[in-house]
Amino acid sequence: AAVEAAKVGGSLSVTMKAAESLLSFESSLTAEYEAQVLTGKTLNLERARQLALDGDIAGLTSEIQSIVGGVGDIQSLNVIQRKSVADAIGISVGDLLKISRGEQVAQQETVQDKLTTTNKLLAAQDGDRKAILEATLDNKNINMNESVI
Repeated sequence: AAVEAAKVGGSLSVTMKAAESLLSFESSLTAEYEAQVLTGKTLNLERARQLALDGDIAGLTSEIQSIVGGVGDIQSLNVIQRKSVADAIGISVGDLLKISRGEQVAQQETVQDKLTTTNKLLAAQDGDRKAILEATLDNKNINMNESVI
């Protein structure tokens, strides 16, 4: 669960706080509807509540990420809208922003991973070319030595 939370830019304590807040059904439902009215976006926290009730913290972390992603660009929301979304999930605005950036960081890491893999392949090909060139030069040297004899 801690690894999942770290992947999305959050922490286990943030996810546990969200779980506790989501399980306070009356206030959670009120906050959810308020966020929907203020943002004009549909929030569905039912699955998040079920995961919190089941104690599936890793699943809850992923669900929180998808909820935040479903809201859209958090930066484009005004202060009141951000606060309402954070309250609906049961986290602070700062944690909401971290989680929204966490998705972008994860995507950048995969791009970096692809670049690293590409560089390794290119380096391996370069090593193969050097080996072929050295073998070719060795053969030419052998042929030249034979012709001299």
